[in-house]
Amino acid sequence: MPVGGAGQILRRAAARYRDALAIVDDYMERETARRREQVHCRRGCAECCFGTFAFSLADMALVQSAFGSLNEEIQEYCVRRATAFVENMGEVAARRVDLLDEAELDRLLEPVAALPCPFLSPEHDCRIYRSRPLVCRIHGLPIKGNGNELLGPGCRLNFVGIRVEELSGYQLDIAEFDVAEATEIAGIAEALGVDEETQILLPAAILPPWFLPSDEMRMENGKARHVSRFRKSEPHPD
Repeated sequence: MPVGGAGQILRRAAARYRDALAIVDDYMERETARRREQVHCRRGCAECCFGTFAFSLADMALVQSAFGSLNEEIQEYCVRRATAFVENMGEVAARRVDLLDEAELDRLLEPVAALPCPFLSPEHDCRIYRSRPLVCRIHGLPIKGNGNELLGPGCRLNFVGIRVEELSGYQLDIAEFDVAEATEIAGIAEALGVDEETQILLPAAILPPWFLPSDEMRMENGKARHVSRFRKSEPHPD
């Protein structure tokens, strides 16, 4: 975690962002209860906990704050897991990925599709469940936009045999959440001296240069290409 004023800004931003995520959590709980018999998301299922994905500076602050609350032994375990992504992907695992197009990012993620999330315990529990990123919170169910377009299909284990495009509902209006998220991202970006569009991979949040002060945190040259928040890596092989 960056030290001094930046560290305090990130911790406070993480707390506010976690509160804002209640909008998403309420939606997921409500829609899960509506079709409980067709939704298999539950504790101990780690279908979506292998491979990795890109996330925002707000999610980075959230993950770093949760990581800081873990005991030293578990932190070391998580760092070893995160380091495995770097060993398999190279430097890109710890750098900005919003500068890559989606096809290039997908290619880079292929070698790590079977690696467990750094925060997945041997018992398949999430060590930072209350502070898990946005993508982890919304992955299980299909998500539709205001125009009924399908933004994310959800987990392959849910709604088996049903065309999710034809399901009624599942329209998540997150305009209020978007404002809150954008506010926190802007504050974090200013504190770190990086672009607001910056996205990194989840393992990078607890590794240098993002977890420690570094000149590499400065904005890289090039046009940022925002990676969809509703995209997640393919599930690990059976």
